[in-house]
Amino acid sequence: MRGREHCLRPLLAALLVLALIGRCEAQCSLQGASTPIEVVTVVDGDTLALKGGARLRVIGVNSPELRHGDGADEPLAAAARGAAQRFVARGRAAGLLMQSGVERSDRYGRLLGHVFLADGSGSLAAALIAEGLAWRVAIPPNLAYQECLSQAELSARVQRLGVWSDAYRHQQERAALRAGFQVIKARVVGVRFGESWWVDTDAGFAGRVMRSDQSGFARDQVAQWVGDEVEMRGWMYRRADGAAGRAAWVLLLRHPSALRSGG
Repeated sequence: MRGREHCLRPLLAALLVLALIGRCEAQCSLQGASTPIEVVTVVDGDTLALKGGARLRVIGVNSPELRHGDGADEPLAAAARGAAQRFVARGRAAGLLMQSGVERSDRYGRLLGHVFLADGSGSLAAALIAEGLAWRVAIPPNLAYQECLSQAELSARVQRLGVWSDAYRHQQERAALRAGFQVIKARVVGVRFGESWWVDTDAGFAGRVMRSDQSGFARDQVAQWVGDEVEMRGWMYRRADGAAGRAAWVLLLRHPSALRSGG
């Protein structure tokens, strides 16, 4: 019996992954109004150049960065752009649709939107995440399709694809702290409440929940993070003030899903 159970485990895991992928595809169909778009160039995995000159930043996803100029591309950045190019190529014959976010543009003047194939099925964000070529991100108030994107990411993690592969994650764990998007594990050593909520870690950085995002978090739950090993994701920046006794690096926590207990 034990031998049979041992043999069944890989099959059950595979069936779970297939079920998750199927659920993701069903839930990532377009819901609501949209606008046809024509993509001129895929800038990188999560950014498209549209006819007319506008740039579109895809909501709910962040792909490894291409260095447009000096410096080396981040690992898997070219693969992410290639996957986005294939998605766009699929939609060129029938067309592509954009659904604007609640917040319609970012501080760089780019449009913010979800991108779908013209028949309403197939989300670019979900496709990238399911291949392990991007991370799911949740930035209020643009939180549509988060359940679907979470399922896509879970299937990629189970299969250890792309950014969830052992090789990629070990490489990132050895890298120094830097500005930009990061997914990083650390142990919480303290929590401080004030205008911002601060989550101090043993890894040389502090998580920060800004006042504008605090309504999405349960304060009592935040206090219970102390002592836990967690996986955090978000955009990292270096403090300008160099406050004595405080971590030099800060990771913005925009939504409760930016923190995963146990890593």
